Amino acid sequence: MLAKRSLFEDLMLHTNAEKKEFVTPIDPVLEKGVEYVAIINENGKIEDVRYKNDINLTSVKKEMFFMSLRLQNLMQSDFDEEFGTLSYTMTERKNSRFVSIPTPTGILFAKLDKSINPFLFIRKILRILNISKRFVESSNGVYQ
Repeated sequence: MLAKRSLFEDLMLHTNAEKKEFVTPIDPVLEKGVEYVAIINENGKIEDVRYKNDINLTSVKKEMFFMSLRLQNLMQSDFDEEFGTLSYTMTERKNSRFVSIPTPTGILFAKLDKSINPFLFIRKILRILNISKRFVESSNGVYQ
């Protein structure tokens, strides 16, 4: 039986689909300019998180922030039939950018420094998710 992997483990897989080896010791999603990455579950709770700099919110505000992110994502799915499925959303504020990408297990959320091109980051994550999805489907595996 195939062992279940977390989404972060899938993101850490080398992008060469044939080798399927883990990249160590640096988490590839925390490249230069990526400050915070979290997997948000269907209830708006953080499942897994990696960061260089934590988000400066109280625990209550952080919980509200991620629950509102999940709700926004869920409400967007109401328009899938008319516009197609959501690939990502990006919010830009004075000091940072936030990106959320729907995944098979919830939402990948990232806080980006304004110095990096957010579209390169988004394209990289979408490519990794697509490779991972094809691997899971071909091996009858399931995200946990």
